[in-house]
Amino acid sequence: MRKFALVFACLPALAAADIHYTLAPNTRSKSIAVSISPDTPGAAEIFRIPAWCPGFYSIKNYQAKIYDVVATTSDGTALAVQKVDSRSWRVVNPNKKQITFRYMVLGDDPGLGFFAVNVRDDKVFVNGPAAFMYVDGKVTEPTRLTLKLGQQKWDVATGLSKNEEGAYVANGYDEFIDNPIQLGTMARRSFSIGESAFEVVFASPDNQYRPNLDKQAEMIKKVSAPAVALFGGLPVKRFVFIFHLAVGDFSGGLEHRASTVMSVPNSATADIATLVAHEFFHTWNVKQLRPKVLGPFDYTQPVRTGNLWFAEGVTDYYAQLMTYRGYVGDASWLEDVF
Repeated sequence: MRKFALVFACLPALAAADIHYTLAPNTRSKSIAVSISPDTPGAAEIFRIPAWCPGFYSIKNYQAKIYDVVATTSDGTALAVQKVDSRSWRVVNPNKKQITFRYMVLGDDPGLGFFAVNVRDDKVFVNGPAAFMYVDGKVTEPTRLTLKLGQQKWDVATGLSKNEEGAYVANGYDEFIDNPIQLGTMARRSFSIGESAFEVVFASPDNQYRPNLDKQAEMIKKVSAPAVALFGGLPVKRFVFIFHLAVGDFSGGLEHRASTVMSVPNSATADIATLVAHEFFHTWNVKQLRPKVLGPFDYTQPVRTGNLWFAEGVTDYYAQLMTYRGYVGDASWLEDVF
């Protein structure tokens, strides 16, 4: 993050027990509707919202935006939902029937959204930890997400991959929530570096894009190529840069597993090359190489590490180097290093 300033073969094979999510925007209430259906429900299931967001490990009050929590069986029978603590709900399911756990999330995150959810008439941003609860004890199960957009012909941008049925899939909860989703009106650009595919999307409140988007995409490619060359390839199938051309309560960028989100001013003169290089370098440093405490995650407890000097400091160094190698920065900063 940078602030702006033995799989074993078994016969017969056992099918993975998926956790199926759905998401439906409700622009009228400026909210999103979320449902969760475990393939193999127990007699009681606990659903939890994370206490913090990967990449920004301070405690967040995501539970304050959740309302209208209900649970039903597959035949529509209502199940008892009990509050366990401020971030957890228990569903009592004595007959172990298939269940669906539903709730709403208020989308009032400032700007175009960054740490949480933002819902507007023509666009929605979803940061996974703020929207998707997990089933206690089932964070390693594969996940599927179905977007229910109704009659809205909205564009979709996310680092998540699609399966043959059109659902977005992930190998567990950690991967699932670390891929934010941008919906609705946006401008898109794309490029490739070797065999690696990249997308760049821009969203603005008034759908006016004051930067030259073609030149911005060209700059992003230039500062990304040296990092790809340094590590010998991209560790994900596809990478997505999401730009919010509006600043809410945070200006800068946040790294994610196969994407990054950057909130910057909607200005033709914004100098964001170093910010782009920094967030992209996190694709390796932090997302692939990281302090032990930063994974696997315990989403119920604060995360503390004394290794930010490496996670952020080394990333900042290489961000400068990548802009120089990409021919979009000068080498004057080297005088302060050597």
